[in-house]
Amino acid sequence: MYMTTYEKTTNDKFNSSELLYHQKYLKQLTSVDNMKAFNTFLFYLYYIIIIIVIYIIIYQFDFNRYIATIIALLLLYPFIIYPIQIILYGISQQIKKITFGVTN
Repeated sequence: MYMTTYEKTTNDKFNSSELLYHQKYLKQLTSVDNMKAFNTFLFYLYYIIIIIVIYIIIYQFDFNRYIATIIALLLLYPFIIYPIQIILYGISQQIKKITFGVTN
């Protein structure tokens, strides 16, 4: 089938636009992967630092055991609250689906 000049130009513009979006997608995918790896590294680093700080607080200082436990729980707060937050969000989404009849 023979394409007219207009159809060829339109097709080329579409292909170049599609290529541009695909290149942007690949660039963003690389950036997202890098940020994900960096965040994972920071998460593990934070976890290691918290373990060291808890050890120092409990065994090096003359705190009452209850105060040391409270300080340790406060330092572990992000690790405790995130799973609770995910569970409560899931429950709220289920209640919303049941209440409003949303299927998605």
